Amino acid sequence: GFQAVLSLGVVARTVEFIRRVVVEMLGAMVSDESQLSSFASSPPGSMYDLTQLLSEASWVCFGNATVCLPDPKSLPLTDTGFQQVSSQQNETRLAEFALRVVEHFGGQVVDPSGLLELCRNVTSLVDLVSGLESRPAWAAWEDAAACIAKDEADSSSVALTLEYACLYMNAFSCANIPDQCTSSLMDSMDYALSVYTLEHGGEVLPNCYFQGTLIFARPRVVQLVGPTCVVSKDPLTTPLTDEGYQAVITQQDTEQTASFIHRVVDERLNATIVDASELAMFAASPPSSMYDLLLLLEGASWVCSGNRSACWADPSTVSLTEAGFQRILAQNFSVPMATFVARVVEHYGGRVVSQGGLDGFAASVKSFEDIITEMEEQP
Repeated sequence: GFQAVLSLGVVARTVEFIRRVVVEMLGAMVSDESQLSSFASSPPGSMYDLTQLLSEASWVCFGNATVCLPDPKSLPLTDTGFQQVSSQQNETRLAEFALRVVEHFGGQVVDPSGLLELCRNVTSLVDLVSGLESRPAWAAWEDAAACIAKDEADSSSVALTLEYACLYMNAFSCANIPDQCTSSLMDSMDYALSVYTLEHGGEVLPNCYFQGTLIFARPRVVQLVGPTCVVSKDPLTTPLTDEGYQAVITQQDTEQTASFIHRVVDERLNATIVDASELAMFAASPPSSMYDLLLLLEGASWVCSGNRSACWADPSTVSLTEAGFQRILAQNFSVPMATFVARVVEHYGGRVVSQGGLDGFAASVKSFEDIITEMEEQP
């Protein structure tokens, strides 16, 4: 049985198998989920070695049940996690676990007595999920918040989400997730979920529950600063991959396409655009793939790839990223920086109302993130 699970090469499945061994064979409990996940990512080669290592593991508790109580606020959102907290026969602790399930589905409890009543009548995570599908009145429900991935998500949910999204792609193969998004399981999941949404006309993953585990339907919320592994229509944050490129050009918005191309020139080619009008004409009729885009840019007369100090950056067209900011900063003039800052403000829906205030800020700003922070602090 252990070898069959190992052959799948899926950490989430290995985690669940090992948890069963701890509970059913050893009569113990897992006291540290992060240690279990770490152990499952590099498991021993045999069942004998597994039981030997588990019997000595500091994160497996063999003591009195009262000192082995897992924390309902950190247990994985799986049926095993539900059973672990349910077995404590403490409705307050079960309600703490159930509250996390409610929040996972985009709900916020407004009447705790309703949640407690539900907890008294469920015996599994399936029952709990079924009880929430009708969106009971004791909670407020927000569609936009449903099943959004969070940084603190347990690895079982993340791994199973990635597996589900990859299984139901129309065309994209998860083997092509870019290298910069494979070092972290969360980043890989973000990329897969966002590509799934693009492939399915904007629809998010149809399930938030799969194989006894709560999974995510939406990637983590994109931050304002810097690129992410979430493929989106925002040219400033979407990955510089063919999937990111397709998400931008399908909008048929020349300005958005130009912003993406500017990032490609800055970050992929380490070059500079020297003619904004040429960029605008090129962006109005862009090539159909990222591969073709790179080929054409490498030979474009309006892309300067020589000595960067000789490539003057136009503040009205340079990409609205840290790389673009540094281009303008290197020119050491406040007027171009003011133009750049004004573009950032406008991109995020703002409007400059004081030229003097803008000029003063432009003369002292040190990073692109400083501009974002300044905007967030304004009323």
